[in-house]
Amino acid sequence: MQLNEVLDLLIQHKLPFRESRRPIPNSAKSITAIDQIVLITPLFNLIFMFEYENQEGLEMERKELHKKFKRNYFDGEVVEIITNNIYIVTSKHKGEIESDLEKRLKDIFSPSHK
Repeated sequence: MQLNEVLDLLIQHKLPFRESRRPIPNSAKSITAIDQIVLITPLFNLIFMFEYENQEGLEMERKELHKKFKRNYFDGEVVEIITNNIYIVTSKHKGEIESDLEKRLKDIFSPSHK
């Protein structure tokens, strides 16, 4: 799967977003992803998306990226969604069971979640 296909899915499911015009900060940048993007929702949630050559490449870097996001989201919790070779990261409030954004993303990318 490619990031442009992921963006098309978000549009099909009417999840509003804008692509960030700024590059991904070093504190959240992937070293091995072949493409990466940050999306901003109308409520100013950030969604980081990383495309890897394959799922093995994703798994090799996932733990390191997760640590980076835990440091960045020190006041919240990291939400990870993995679909094939795509790694999606956002956040939710500490103690929140499932944010609205997390539920929508899981519904789109994990059909068994419904």
